[in-house]
Amino acid sequence: MKISSLKLIMILSLCIPLTAIAADVKSIIIIDYGIFKANVIKSSHSGTAAAGPSNLKNPAQIQQTDEIPALLGTRFGFHFFINGSPRNENVNLLFRVVSPPLKSPDEKEISSQEVLLKSKIGAKGYADYAFDDTWELVPGKWVLQLLYEGKVMAEKSFTINEQ
Repeated sequence: MKISSLKLIMILSLCIPLTAIAADVKSIIIIDYGIFKANVIKSSHSGTAAAGPSNLKNPAQIQQTDEIPALLGTRFGFHFFINGSPRNENVNLLFRVVSPPLKSPDEKEISSQEVLLKSKIGAKGYADYAFDDTWELVPGKWVLQLLYEGKVMAEKSFTINEQ
């Protein structure tokens, strides 16, 4: 019995499990950066870990600058755009904040904080850090990074100035 090529392809295609197309993040571009304001809808900020995820509404740039005042309530970060495929595919980014050593209320020294950030390919995203507690107000170089699959895809340095 001879099977035609078309029938063989159809039979083989039924044997191959359907898998989701893997996201392919080519690059992440920082669109704007600086000092922002946003309405916080929900925050998981615990007072012991500074970079907790928040649900923010309408983050808006107040000033484009990489010089940030060490003042409570100051929010700094950036909008970004993810290039890749397929468009609108959900991706998990790691948002990392590298800072001078901070001493938390429980006396732990913190110089790097990470949080999962969900975004979509082909969409504008936002990442920031907000000074919510006095122990976070440490002058020096702070670096905000976005990582995808362990690779730094976007990075912006800020200088925090003592007030």
